[in-house]
Amino acid sequence: MPDSIKETKQELRRKYRRAVKAMGEEARREACLEIAERIALLPEYKKALTVMVYSALPDEVDLKPLIGHPSSAGKR
Repeated sequence: MPDSIKETKQELRRKYRRAVKAMGEEARREACLEIAERIALLPEYKKALTVMVYSALPDEVDLKPLIGHPSSAGKR
């Protein structure tokens, strides 16, 4: 991967981590729920038999709401 792309990706990560840290707890929770809902609506997610979810660090999107989402029924 070219250095310019790596630098751009690193800067984007820094930018979004700062934005997440600046959000209040309620806003972060709502954003995580919205992201999980959007993922659950993706055709790829709906077709998937197995889905992997990570354990989020404090400045990452918490995908735990996706685990209990109705569209997750029957997935491993």
